[in-house]
Amino acid sequence: MTMKNNFPKILVAVLAGCFAASVQAQQTAPTGAARPNDARITIDPVTGRPPEAAGQTKFDLDFKGGTPKQFIEAIKAQSGLKVNVIIPKEEADAQLPALEVSNVTLPKLFEAVSEASSVATNIIAGALQDATGKSRPYWATSRITKEFRTRDKSPDENSIWYFNVHRPSNKTPDFANEELVSVRVYQMASILNDYSIDDVLTAAKTAWQMLDSSSTPELKYHSDTKLLVVKGTDEQQVLIRSVMEELEMTVRAKSRQAQQSPSSAPRGEVSNP
Repeated sequence: MTMKNNFPKILVAVLAGCFAASVQAQQTAPTGAARPNDARITIDPVTGRPPEAAGQTKFDLDFKGGTPKQFIEAIKAQSGLKVNVIIPKEEADAQLPALEVSNVTLPKLFEAVSEASSVATNIIAGALQDATGKSRPYWATSRITKEFRTRDKSPDENSIWYFNVHRPSNKTPDFANEELVSVRVYQMASILNDYSIDDVLTAAKTAWQMLDSSSTPELKYHSDTKLLVVKGTDEQQVLIRSVMEELEMTVRAKSRQAQQSPSSAPRGEVSNP
């Protein structure tokens, strides 16, 4: 009867003891001990930093410039990464610029190389016909880019990269290997006030002989209109035009000098009748 009456008190005492033991165990647990759902961060013993996610390893690189193979070897030596890359034999001697970068990933590094190696170049983009019906080339600006590419949409350090040199298409028209010939007309009236036509032709011939060209321009002078007709290549035309401009400048300089020179008779002097 006594045990039965005291059972509720005994049960309460047992439960209270269990609760106190649980609280004491939690209070005496060592600091930093794992608890349920507690996220733990491991540290790389070599770098002293948390390990990077796959494909996001960051590293520093000091590259002095060189071939694609030398570039990949520098990455391996300075980052420890093994790069999967294919370099075509015909592009093995391509030269990459020097660069020094810090805290970069492999995809970002290859992206920077593409930007740094891009250079502008002029190419023959096609042909146009002039008023005489002759075809002439017209030029356009394009870019040459050396780049590492991959087919992976989200590239990482396990991707396979392909080195490629992008060169613009430069389909040279058939006429590009021939010297383009044009006919131009020069007005000689002002020049012939101080020089003879023979002087002008001699100066022009002396100039184009220094070009060492395989062809010789044709010159015809029309005395009634004082026009000099010249048939030659663009290079020859530019040179002859330069000769004409120099002669014209000399004529104008002589004219200004004559206007500024004092009169032979003193100013204010009146002759006696």
